[in-house]
Amino acid sequence: MSQPPELTIKGYRGGVLITLPAISCFAQRDLLIRRIQSQERFFKGGRIALDVGETAWNEEQITKLLRDLSDEGVCLWAILSTSQETLNSAANYDIPTSIKRDGEPKAQEETVSSKLDLAKTTWLEEDITNDSEQKRHFEGKLCLVGDVKANATLSADDSIIIWGKAAGEISAGSGSCPNSQIFVLSYDGAIFRLNGTEVILPQKLRKGATLRIWIEDQNIKVDVLKEKRFGIL
Repeated sequence: MSQPPELTIKGYRGGVLITLPAISCFAQRDLLIRRIQSQERFFKGGRIALDVGETAWNEEQITKLLRDLSDEGVCLWAILSTSQETLNSAANYDIPTSIKRDGEPKAQEETVSSKLDLAKTTWLEEDITNDSEQKRHFEGKLCLVGDVKANATLSADDSIIIWGKAAGEISAGSGSCPNSQIFVLSYDGAIFRLNGTEVILPQKLRKGATLRIWIEDQNIKVDVLKEKRFGIL
């Protein structure tokens, strides 16, 4: 009788690297979430990098993965893969696709850092509330693991990813960052502005919707993704 596929876990300074077996992306996701749920105390509030090998993940599948990890209180740090489709999908979410491995030469480390431009990306794990003394603004890109509460104000010079509920006022982009985007795991009544223009949302937009907001041909586009919560089959 064949043994079930296994994953491996290795600790890093920034979190843990989880290497998944060569199975479908759906099976990889199920295996990962089961492991996280079985070791909740270990993973809760932590950061993970995933090595999915040659398995292809598209944007919709990564969106589902982000929602699943958010439900478990886990932050996705990076996605490593030899699949170009996976790398392209991760890049569209501003998810790093490389991490520093033990023993890498300094020159290679500098090349990776330059490519990812991590110095201009802020990773923040907290809720943005209206109790703040001033409006919260960030230079470069922002990845928020938490909620934006009602009446709170959040802005960034470049793209914003919110792995939580989005209410309040959220602004992304500036004249120096024309390709900025907004990604939201769970819409909760927020008002969005992209490059200074208020975003017109679809009528009767339901709370809990997963959104992607971007500019195409000088027009603001809104993509509403219908997602289901993860369940053990």
